[in-house]
Amino acid sequence: MSHVSIHVYCAYHSIFGAEWVGDVTHSHYNRLYYIEAGEAMLHTAESHIPLRPGCAYLIPDTLPHRHECDASIDMYWCHFNAAIDGTQQLFRELSLPIEVCLKRRSDYRETFRHLTVKATELEPWSHLERAALLLQLIQTHLRESKPISAEATQRRKRLLPALRHIDQRLAERLRITELSDLLGLNVEYFSRAFRREFGISPKRYMLQRRIQHAQRLLCSTNMQVQEIAVDCGFNDPYHFSKTFKLITSVAPTAYRQLEKN
Repeated sequence: MSHVSIHVYCAYHSIFGAEWVGDVTHSHYNRLYYIEAGEAMLHTAESHIPLRPGCAYLIPDTLPHRHECDASIDMYWCHFNAAIDGTQQLFRELSLPIEVCLKRRSDYRETFRHLTVKATELEPWSHLERAALLLQLIQTHLRESKPISAEATQRRKRLLPALRHIDQRLAERLRITELSDLLGLNVEYFSRAFRREFGISPKRYMLQRRIQHAQRLLCSTNMQVQEIAVDCGFNDPYHFSKTFKLITSVAPTAYRQLEKN
């Protein structure tokens, strides 16, 4: 945990009605919800989770889901990123509960309210205050989390230089041999080790990181889709849009609009 970095994208207090409906999408950020009043439903491939007052919900970026509200829901919510060594996502290293029901609701609500205020501040130190507040909020989930084995952690650390290399060259077309050579491994062994640790091939991982980078640019900049495509290693905007929709379930322009709502 000493190498964890936190970035808060946004934090709000909102009251939603039946319009709070979302299709299944893959996000580049984690979500934290605290339900003050009302109810809604969170649907994943494996379960249907009621969002209940007095409970906090941590939804990692690795979990495709959708949500719906029949009446109304009063909630605090936050989108954030949490990475280890600047590359590996924290919640891929931990097994943690989605729902935690709180004993000290007023303290939690006040911390979340403070975060929503700090989320709008632009002072140079504000990002540190936001990170500190978010860590206070998610510590309840972290206390109930279970880390992966020490052996698995060591195996993943060996692959970190390859992950960093990918993130530093998202606009380039990397070859698998370039990554395996970086670690002094042959291609076959590297590919097997990578798939064993992350559940996907190196090629698929690179594609996902490019699309996650595109999601960040769509949300945080006014760059044209064609510019974002090039910045993410796609020379053909049509191919970029098709790939983006295949992975996130929505087109780039639609994703940008969804994130503005």
